[in-house]
Amino acid sequence: MYNDFLGEVIAEETRIGKQRKPDYSNPITKQRLKLKRVIESQSNELGKDKGDIGLEYVQQNLADVQRYVASKGEQPFNNPVELSVQAQLLRKQDVNNVQKVLGCNPQDAEVYLDEAESKAFEINSSEADNFLGPLFAAIGGVVEKVADKQTEKRKQQGKKPGFWGFLSGSNANETNSVGQDATGVKVFANDVINAIKENEKKKEIGKMLPIIIVVLVVIILITILITRNASKNK
Repeated sequence: MYNDFLGEVIAEETRIGKQRKPDYSNPITKQRLKLKRVIESQSNELGKDKGDIGLEYVQQNLADVQRYVASKGEQPFNNPVELSVQAQLLRKQDVNNVQKVLGCNPQDAEVYLDEAESKAFEINSSEADNFLGPLFAAIGGVVEKVADKQTEKRKQQGKKPGFWGFLSGSNANETNSVGQDATGVKVFANDVINAIKENEKKKEIGKMLPIIIVVLVVIILITILITRNASKNK
């Protein structure tokens, strides 16, 4: 459907003799921007990070996000944070492809994709079953939080944002240098996922640390009791 829609856009531009503007009033874009505003409002009201609120939406729609990733020919992750990055990478790749074909900016490219999805829903295309629509507002918040942290970490280390800058959209130069090559998305994907996995492992270790300490204390106490009993029996 993406290719069909882009073909129609190109044909229309040829007919009218000028570049066609994306329709920001299409249903998907309106819903995506509305969800973004809702997340921002919830963030202000609850005092929670937008990325954390976005993650809650992803968790509620985990199966849909996994189906989207699978439809792109990739094995979806179970971890919602990893899955969010995976979905966002695929979305970035689609946005990049539209930019190349139509020669537009990333924002317009994303709206063109929304338009294509809206049309798929209108004609009851089977492809519409795999679309995430407005949910990318939540996914983007999750990925932005992770990417911003990694970008800041690299900055403190005297390094360029690299692919993290591309993911967060915080560095236009990184977007141009990495985003223009669709292959670059896949090259960096493993590094992104591995970094997230490492962060998740650290979190799990942190959660388990109190339990580990208690177990060690119990072991030490048992060892002391056994030693004392052995001494009394001599």
